[in-house]
Amino acid sequence: MYKFNLFQLAGTSLLAASLLSGCGGSSNDPQANNVPVTPDITHAQIAGTIIKGVVTNADVSVTALNGSNLAQGSVNKTDQQGDFFIELTSDAGFGINATVKLTIATGEDATMLCDAMRCGDAEFTQATSSAAIAGTEFSTLGLLQVPYGNNADAVADTNLQVNALTTLATELVEQQIAQGRNVSTPELMELAKAQMSALLLRAMGWQTGNTNVFSMPVISADKLENFISDETCEDSDSAEQQCPPQYADEATIKLSLLNASFAQFSESESLKLIMDNAKQNISAALLEDSEALEAFRQRIYDAISIHPLTTELGLSADSIVDLSLPLFDEALSTGPLQEVTTSANLVDAVYSARNAISDAESASKAFDNNLDTKWLDHNDWLGAPTEAEPSWIQVDFATPQAVNSVFITSANDAPERDPENFTVVGSNDGGETWLTLANIVGASFDERLTRQEFSFINGQKYSSYRLNITKNKNNDGLVQLSEIQMVGPVFSSVDHTDTSSGTASASNSIGDAENHDKAFDNDAATKWLDHNDWQGAPSEEKPSWIQMDFASPVAVDQLMIISANDAPERDPENFAILASNDAGTTWQKLASWVGESFEERGQRKTFSFQNQLAFDSYRLEVTKNKNNDGLLQIAEVGLIGPELPGADHSKMSGASYSARFSISDSEGAAQAFDGDLNTKWLDHNDWQGPPTAEDPAWIQVMLPQAKAVNTLTLTSAGDAPERDPDSFMLLASNDGENWSSIGAWVGESFAQRLEQRSFPVANALAYSYYRLAISKNANNDGLVQLAEVGLVGPDYAFSDLSTLAGNVFSARYSIGDAESADKAFDHDKETKWLDHNDWQGPPTAEDPAWIQVDFSEAQTVSGLAITSANDAPERDPENFSLLGSNDGGQTWTLVSKWIGESWDERLERRSFEFNNGFAFLSYRLSVSKNANNDGLLQIAEIELLGLEK
Repeated sequence: MYKFNLFQLAGTSLLAASLLSGCGGSSNDPQANNVPVTPDITHAQIAGTIIKGVVTNADVSVTALNGSNLAQGSVNKTDQQGDFFIELTSDAGFGINATVKLTIATGEDATMLCDAMRCGDAEFTQATSSAAIAGTEFSTLGLLQVPYGNNADAVADTNLQVNALTTLATELVEQQIAQGRNVSTPELMELAKAQMSALLLRAMGWQTGNTNVFSMPVISADKLENFISDETCEDSDSAEQQCPPQYADEATIKLSLLNASFAQFSESESLKLIMDNAKQNISAALLEDSEALEAFRQRIYDAISIHPLTTELGLSADSIVDLSLPLFDEALSTGPLQEVTTSANLVDAVYSARNAISDAESASKAFDNNLDTKWLDHNDWLGAPTEAEPSWIQVDFATPQAVNSVFITSANDAPERDPENFTVVGSNDGGETWLTLANIVGASFDERLTRQEFSFINGQKYSSYRLNITKNKNNDGLVQLSEIQMVGPVFSSVDHTDTSSGTASASNSIGDAENHDKAFDNDAATKWLDHNDWQGAPSEEKPSWIQMDFASPVAVDQLMIISANDAPERDPENFAILASNDAGTTWQKLASWVGESFEERGQRKTFSFQNQLAFDSYRLEVTKNKNNDGLLQIAEVGLIGPELPGADHSKMSGASYSARFSISDSEGAAQAFDGDLNTKWLDHNDWQGPPTAEDPAWIQVMLPQAKAVNTLTLTSAGDAPERDPDSFMLLASNDGENWSSIGAWVGESFAQRLEQRSFPVANALAYSYYRLAISKNANNDGLVQLAEVGLVGPDYAFSDLSTLAGNVFSARYSIGDAESADKAFDHDKETKWLDHNDWQGPPTAEDPAWIQVDFSEAQTVSGLAITSANDAPERDPENFSLLGSNDGGQTWTLVSKWIGESWDERLERRSFEFNNGFAFLSYRLSVSKNANNDGLLQIAEIELLGLEK
């Protein structure tokens, strides 16, 4: 952790005094070493409130995260309203400029006003006993920054609110810091707080893009009047004045009810127990413990369901807590990658930079693949880079290239010159206009000549790329880096609204000058303005929408929106992207977003989601704008996606279908692939009972041509939810007899009838047979049913590159020729490679076991598959990495690594996907630990997966 600087200024005062004494004068002038120095003491005050109900007579303490000493005044308790005012003083000679943690602890004398249905021994609005809340700690983080020598003036220098939500988010930030997160500047700390706030709210079941628990105050939910923000009086038809109350905004109400939910506990429980359990469940959920996440959310949901004010405030538990919301989004697949900064692409490239100290350290040196050179920007000796005057370096390609990762290698010396904050921008008009592709804050290079990857979402091609460096490590006047490399997708994307013909339409437009066409004209100065025929703000029941119908189907996996020129209250906040292939008769929701915001006018934001299928029509549907305004406006809408779409391979011509059982021909296997939600496949198991792991229900597709499937889609049938699949596997085969599992799921459910769910799988290999094997349904029913099954994948496939002709295999050790390195690449899982390490003990980080493939031509490997051997699971690899080399193994580059992996069964095949765009002549699997620190290590099969050249 990097600590904030302390402002110890006594030394500066001494230096100034010595300089002044040297300016002539009489012999009576004081000598420098005799000048009396009285270092100043700096004072600061913090005011605020604890909202957990109102907590009175609780202890308040403040600590600085940078370790500086802060002495507190005599008043360190919350008052009868839960307010506090804390006076702080620094040590003599020090200022106060730090992020502080403010903690409120309930002791024997503290009480809390109950803001839930029941708080232990108290009911709603009653005061709890001290025993019910004793030992509970609440906390928050805030920046406290005052001038050196600041005096106490009874005016707060910062205001902080403490509640259950800030407490849990503070815990997450502290965990990040303990794991090495850089929070060395206020900007980095604010970023950490915002991200951990979003993570906490998502853990609670609320996905929102513009709600920060540290900065948005909550309201004590102990009475309805607390939520009234204003009254608007109007005369009724009978001339009577009516003054309906105006309540706080919806986000504030939701936060307040979430905060109140932690006060719901029985007489046998305590507030401390509830908060401790919440922290434990969040920590477990972050480690992918689904039961802990479910328990955490369910308690919140139940508390909000019975809260006396939930209904009165126009909400429900369902509208606040989404019990099924995944804690993390599925990683978006980039598809296969390739290096962009190859010698072939750079031969005609042009390099430029803001400044270079000399030709020997010019912009071209950052692209010469030589770590002994570097680019050094001296800014003409005018100072460090800034937001207004960034240091920049640029490459212009002869032909446009798609880039989604930038690799930066630090220079050989002077770490204070390393880039810390920078943006990656792209241009297609010679740099006249630039689009921001990535914004990196807080980059740090631990060592010299260290390479770091900075990935972002982009599939579009640009001719020019520029790195704008707005801050270096120590605000130094020089900026330097050794190497820049770029990687991008093999299959690029386009904005289909630019390249494909289509027809736009919308729910409403205020006039021809601001109609739907203006959202697709590539002019951010125009806009689409929906006035909803003056019927009010968009809503769930009556959304505002804008639509594009393409002449031919296209695949879209990224939505782009540019905010309009004025009136931010009209910006979209909650919206979804829908798709249709039947002229809008039915719509499929591809993705939705809640609580989004645009900080500037004309701001471009992109929203990515999983989709590889082509549709004729796309609709952006807005259910809420920024301020529930009657007008909605957008400057530009972009529909971006791959030029080469994927497909549902199960629907390809010539496919055949079969199943374990079908209750009749009208509900047979083919009905799960007919694209008709009104039909279904129904397995009755010949009335022998529910499916089991030993005897699963299964449905199968045989394709006329092998295809790669990376997404399974299932649509629940129209009735009988007890028949829905609960636990299932997706199997793949090329002969219909030998099957490999490419995906497995346990405890899945469908919230409604005819609901389609998608299940990504880590697979890029082509197979001819796919089988869905269901080992449990929702209620252990004797029947299993599905309306539709989809097997979605790209129109390309990886190969096992280890089978290419001319490959050479080697290993650190092999126990004998019968179990040598080549046996791991013979496509026979009955053989294996066995490393005995010459009987010197288990593999270690210092002396790993390794096995290697040398290609005759450099190959880009993007996937790894390992099949466990036939026996002795203690010999399985546990910690391992994949390395690449282009100099015969003299130097190795880390491609990817894994820790704590395991195989549940013998001869089990597991695949590991990763992003790699660099081609290497040699690949080495390096194993630093096996399952039981055994002296032997073994693997049946290794596959190195990628596109063949």
